Amino acid sequence: MFRTMLKSRISGAVVTETDLAEAGSLLVDEELMQAADLVSGERVTVVDLATDARIEAHVIPAERGTGVVGLRGTQGHAARHGDAITVLSYGMMDGVESVTHQPKTVRLDRRNRILTPDGEAERATAESDQTSGAAVTAETSDAARLDALIQSEV
Repeated sequence: MFRTMLKSRISGAVVTETDLAEAGSLLVDEELMQAADLVSGERVTVVDLATDARIEAHVIPAERGTGVVGLRGTQGHAARHGDAITVLSYGMMDGVESVTHQPKTVRLDRRNRILTPDGEAERATAESDQTSGAAVTAETSDAARLDALIQSEV
């Protein structure tokens, strides 16, 4: 017997763009795709953490290292720019594999950078070095709310 099992999850992604006019589905930075073992065209479930809205989508690669996570076409109605989402992918596994399989979880910071197990971002951005003091305060508050949402999911 084969079972459909959670293969991987991108947790805490922030929607960077929505474009209702563009054909497509879910745009994801190629670096994030690779970390989550996703391929172009793969079917995924997207969950908006604020509304718990869920949609089925397919993955479209975005430029590597940009942090882009965007919804295109009708999927753009499911979440707004700035919303935190989780991307879930599934795989078919036989009985033995389904018992031993451990899904891959890729946790992101508020700029869609991959977090290491100790919570630090794997790559630095020039943008973070140029942020003003007022923006840092606002981002810190937003990050605390996002972290609380992510922790409640895990």
